[in-house]
Amino acid sequence: MKILKSKMGYILIVIIVVAYFGYSFFNAKTHVPTDTMIDIKKMRDDFDSIDKNQWYAGEWLTHHLIRDKISVVDGVVSLAVNQNDKAPYLLSKPFELGDYDIIKIKRRVKLHYGSDYFVAGMVVFESDNNNFTPKLDSNLPFGDAVVMVEYAHDFGDNTKRPGEDVIRIMAPDWQVNDNFELAPIVYDTWFTEELIIDNSGKITYTVNDQTYQLKSSGINAKYFRIWQHGFGAYTGHNVEIDWIEITMTSSENEALEDEY
Repeated sequence: MKILKSKMGYILIVIIVVAYFGYSFFNAKTHVPTDTMIDIKKMRDDFDSIDKNQWYAGEWLTHHLIRDKISVVDGVVSLAVNQNDKAPYLLSKPFELGDYDIIKIKRRVKLHYGSDYFVAGMVVFESDNNNFTPKLDSNLPFGDAVVMVEYAHDFGDNTKRPGEDVIRIMAPDWQVNDNFELAPIVYDTWFTEELIIDNSGKITYTVNDQTYQLKSSGINAKYFRIWQHGFGAYTGHNVEIDWIEITMTSSENEALEDEY
């Protein structure tokens, strides 16, 4: 009889616990305003090869297609400068912004300079043109810049950019309104960085556990694309990219993630 009562008590406790957590879970779910959410879009490239549908592999100045001249070894793409003024670059396909108002770009990268005139970069452009090939008859073949991240070992006498041996995070109005930040730079070492464009009016850049912020008018065109390069005067420069991840989300989604 005692055994039966013990079992009955145990079963009763289990029922109460299950009912409580079931109630809590149900109520948590019903508080989520799913009608305000939009699907999060993600694109990740681990660079097993250069995906010709995702990246235009071009050459500095000429913008010629040079996919066969860019090295990919063991899942790492190498934007090495082996000829003067012939730096390779990767330009993403145009991404349609749609209803998204937050863009996150995260990548793992390693830098190497070959001279004192190294200015590699990652730039986000906006445009209403969705052509995959750059518009070569234009002064702005990729569109209008939204934000520029430059990796500088730059000791040229004529440079007007801020800082010499730094990461420069610059909005288009950096020169007029001092809308830029400078971050410490490292070479020949892998690091992860994240760039966030928030159409509410800010750009956030995080590297080495430090975060920097700029004012921004956001992305106002229909499309955006990402340009990655390792330019520098003379040769020996290199930008190696292990992976890149692009996320398109919304302020509503971010608020819900913070809440739950």
